[in-house]
Amino acid sequence: MGARRWERVGDGRANNVTVTDPIYTDHGVNFDSIKHLEDIGLVSFQRSDGTFGKLVDERPAMVMYFGERFLLEVQESHPLRLTIGSVMLTTIGKELAPIAGAEPLPAFRDFVLRRWATIIKPHSAL
Repeated sequence: MGARRWERVGDGRANNVTVTDPIYTDHGVNFDSIKHLEDIGLVSFQRSDGTFGKLVDERPAMVMYFGERFLLEVQESHPLRLTIGSVMLTTIGKELAPIAGAEPLPAFRDFVLRRWATIIKPHSAL
């Protein structure tokens, strides 16, 4: 399984969304696989409210997916908590992802952009 990586430019934190959607289950991602990756220190799994979030106050915000850049125009006038998922790669997970052969999955990129579309307007890739 390749890592699904999103990064906010200037921040460098990779992130995922949720693990119950077919985009995950169809690729072997489930609670047991996430728990295993957490046990060996490659990911952090948020159990309390189910999601990690980032406060977005830049207009527009820049995010990257495997080097593909996107400008996100936040549709609200105040800072916004952008939900980025329940699983995040740790520092060592981010370092090992390229070595482990992580590759972009266009369907995942599109899945995330569709989820964010209710609060942002993705601009075309830069």
